[in-house]
Amino acid sequence: MLVGLNLLHANLGVGGVWDYIKGVMFALGEYEQENEYICYCTSESECLVPQKPNFLQKKAKFSSKNRIKRIFYENTALQIQAKTDRLDCLHWFANTLGFFCPVPSVVTIYDMLIYEISKSFSLTRQIYLKSMLPRSVRSANVIAPMSQSTADAVARILKGDRARMVIIPPMVADDFRPASIELADNFRSKYKLPEKFWLYVAHFYPHKNHVRLFQAYAQMKACGMNHWPLVLRGDKNGADDLIARLLKETGITEDIIWLPRLKDEEMPLLFSSAGALVFPSIYEGGGIPVMEAMACGCPVVASRIPTNIEFAGDAALLFDPLRVDKISEAIQRFESDEKLRAKHRQLGLVKVEKLRPRSIAKLLVSAYEKACRK
Repeated sequence: MLVGLNLLHANLGVGGVWDYIKGVMFALGEYEQENEYICYCTSESECLVPQKPNFLQKKAKFSSKNRIKRIFYENTALQIQAKTDRLDCLHWFANTLGFFCPVPSVVTIYDMLIYEISKSFSLTRQIYLKSMLPRSVRSANVIAPMSQSTADAVARILKGDRARMVIIPPMVADDFRPASIELADNFRSKYKLPEKFWLYVAHFYPHKNHVRLFQAYAQMKACGMNHWPLVLRGDKNGADDLIARLLKETGITEDIIWLPRLKDEEMPLLFSSAGALVFPSIYEGGGIPVMEAMACGCPVVASRIPTNIEFAGDAALLFDPLRVDKISEAIQRFESDEKLRAKHRQLGLVKVEKLRPRSIAKLLVSAYEKACRK
């Protein structure tokens, strides 16, 4: 097969989406040599293209951050290229297809957040996605949700055809493994981190539930126990003043450490260095940090939402993310019980192995073959 990969929208600023696409490209690059791939990219996304003989890069002359130019290009020049290059199918990674697609198509659907928590999007994006998502679900030869939870939401909200779905979960790279004691110690020393700390990896968005996490942490602190500091890795997204006010109101300003952006190779060290991951998000299409933490031997307490139940299950201690007292109780229970953390650490290491690159590459090829049969 000759498969096109539309990477035109990918840029580092899109957080979990970038990590997902990066994982897909790594899986294909390492474990897929039978087929050929043409990667349509920009200067921002060209770094995602594997340096392999069966991968060809075609770079557009605009920034992926320019959404208007990108959408126009996808509906004009990309259509012509797909036909001229004689693709067998084209994989779209941006939740949507173009208005037309001259070759069989696969579309990745990350989540249905636009329908379930629409306030996370600007009005313009709400209008665009709510007009394009239904069309894409109807038109794609293969719908590729990133989780069973997303597949269920696509079927429920948009009446997506389950027979055309192939679930492609997030890939957990092989370098997400428990780091040695020495490397973890060196990482903590570099960033002036304590031996034990809580970690939350998420950009500041309403559905990431930072506010309740701060309140729960303050509640725990008020109980007088010897609590671990809370380390946050994620962009503040312009909410610096709001965050400062929230921390001051809850009295935990001195207990919070906000890390800068880290290099890719430092992320396994971050998870390996933490005492535990707390993940209170109220909505996820996949929840990649939970999987990466488990892969690094970092025990997890997380919200009881469909994706965490799907990917973590009994490997994580789950709580109601809408109740501050339940978040606080879970944190206190986990922090005070070393045997409980050790149990969840081992369960997580086993659970995540099905998400390694070789397995994901096989699922991707099956999706492309299914699209070509349509």
